[in-house]
Amino acid sequence: MNLADLSVILITLATALTAGLSAGSEKAGWSTVLFVVVVVGLGVGFGLGVLTRQMEYLILAVACRQKRAFISFGFLLLYMLVPMLILVFAIHGTGVATAWVVKHLL
Repeated sequence: MNLADLSVILITLATALTAGLSAGSEKAGWSTVLFVVVVVGLGVGFGLGVLTRQMEYLILAVACRQKRAFISFGFLLLYMLVPMLILVFAIHGTGVATAWVVKHLL
């Protein structure tokens, strides 16, 4: 397992946990929290994780085709930083969106 494959698992679990905690902090019932974790957290997290994985493999393929090591190093640095940035924004976006949905729609 490499970083690209691990990012799918990390993003999926992090968004599910964030959705549940965000719904729970808005004093939602247990069925709402369960619904939000399963549908929003796991669904959105898995989809975003798969897209991140594809993007990471594309970055890795481009990095391996470079002739100069200096340019490859930049792409490999990008390969390590992109999933972490996406993870941070996914956690924040899921938390804010879940809180808004629970407060205003449910």
